[in-house]
Amino acid sequence: SGKVLVVNFWATWCAPCLKEIPDFVKLFDERKRKDLMVLGIATGFNDPKEISDMGRKLAINYPVILEDDETEKQFGAMAGLPVSLLYDPKGKLVLKKVGPLTREAILHYLDANR
Repeated sequence: SGKVLVVNFWATWCAPCLKEIPDFVKLFDERKRKDLMVLGIATGFNDPKEISDMGRKLAINYPVILEDDETEKQFGAMAGLPVSLLYDPKGKLVLKKVGPLTREAILHYLDANR
């Protein structure tokens, strides 16, 4: 797609996850037409309703999927949350960040790789 992809693993009970989501929302809004795609992968939930409720509460504007065996096969198991994976436009993994990924770090990558 010619876009950088951020895949973010998060959970409703993970405070640092919930703190970084508004940055992803803003960035996606600003850059989605240009050079950024964001995909949220919700983990550690009992009921998918928890995820949709939190999505509404945080006004998440990018796709969020629920973690399952398939996502684990594709991305591997995540130890600790949040975890963000950054892929370049060719689909190559360029960064795996355990812990919050800042808006500044994403912008820095986007600007450095124009």
